[in-house]
This record gives sequence, C-alpha cells and structure tokens, in this order.
Amino acid sequence: MGLEQLALLQAHGVDLSRVTVGHCDLKDNLDNILKMIDLGAYVQFDTIGKNSYYPDEKRIAMLHALRDRGLLNRVMLSMDITRRSHLKANGGYGYDFLLTTFIPQLRQSGFSQADVDVMLRENPSQFFQ
Repeated sequence: MGLEQLALLQAHGVDLSRVTVGHCDLKDNLDNILKMIDLGAYVQFDTIGKNSYYPDEKRIAMLHALRDRGLLNRVMLSMDITRRSHLKANGGYGYDFLLTTFIPQLRQSGFSQADVDVMLRENPSQFFQ
C-alpha cells in the first residue's frame, strides 16, 4: 500500500522527501521498504510492541538490514497506541514500552545509542524542519 500511496503523491508533484509512510513494520516487507526509501520517503516502524501482528524480533531484524545498508537516516520509530487495552492501566504495554523495552532490545542486538538517536531524534527533527 505504501508504494501505491507514494506513486499517487508523486504523480501530484509531492516532494517524497517530505513524506513518511507508516505501519511499515507489520510484516516482512523489506523489499517494499527499500523501494520506498529509494523513492526518498521516510518509513515508520510504528507498531512496535504489537507482537500479535508481527514479532518485535523480526522488526529488529529488518532494522538491522536497513542499518547494514546505511539507511537508518530514513527510519523513524514510534508506537501505535490505538485502544484502551494498550494502556498499562488496562493491562497493556503502555506508552513507555518503546523506551523501556524495545530500545534496550535494540541496544542488546548491536545497535549503538547513536543509531537509536538517529531514528528517535534526528530523523523526526529533520522531517519537521
């Protein structure tokens, strides 16, 4: 779906470097992610913690593949808290999961703090300038 969205936006003259495509981490679609980045878009891994859709371990593997290609500068990390059941008060993983659980998993898998900062700080800052 992301490639189709980008094609439509591009056909209407949108600068794809100003576009971020969400939910890129819901399945193993590294080929599509690479194509979206090649077109100039940012990609978001924003369903972190939703292991019933796609396991975080596989998200981390895709992030490794992107890092190995030098493409972390087009990746942003976030969480998609869409239901009350996702809140800690209701037994969910809560808003802090990204920082307290996922980022430590990334670090343990070999990502540096600089890598993390690119995805959490630098890329969003650049995108919104």
